[in-house]
Amino acid sequence: MTWMRIGLGLSLGLTGLAAFPLETRAWDETGHTIVTELAVRLMPADMPAFLRTPEHAARLNYLATEPDRWRNTRLAPMGHVNKPEHYFDIDLLDQYELTTDTLPRYGGDFIAAMAVYKAK
Repeated sequence: MTWMRIGLGLSLGLTGLAAFPLETRAWDETGHTIVTELAVRLMPADMPAFLRTPEHAARLNYLATEPDRWRNTRLAPMGHVNKPEHYFDIDLLDQYELTTDTLPRYGGDFIAAMAVYKAK
């Protein structure tokens, strides 16, 4: 299987999620699980065989929903750290004097760049 086929499968899965939001209970754990299961099924043949084992698929499903568990933590310090790591709006980069060209590659560096800007 090719990466193009994986992309097509993910696109179809996401389209299905958009078409039936009540059925999938929005995104959260259900959406991440659907996309992860689809990605495991559509993995290229040259991927290591252990990735297809039921145990590994279950682990991937658990890890795929981890950001939602972090984001949904109601403790203020956790929300302060976890919400920016869950997603960000690229349209708001200029507020932090960043562009898509200067955006740090790693999440920790991005958080540090936001802290530097806020300290100004």
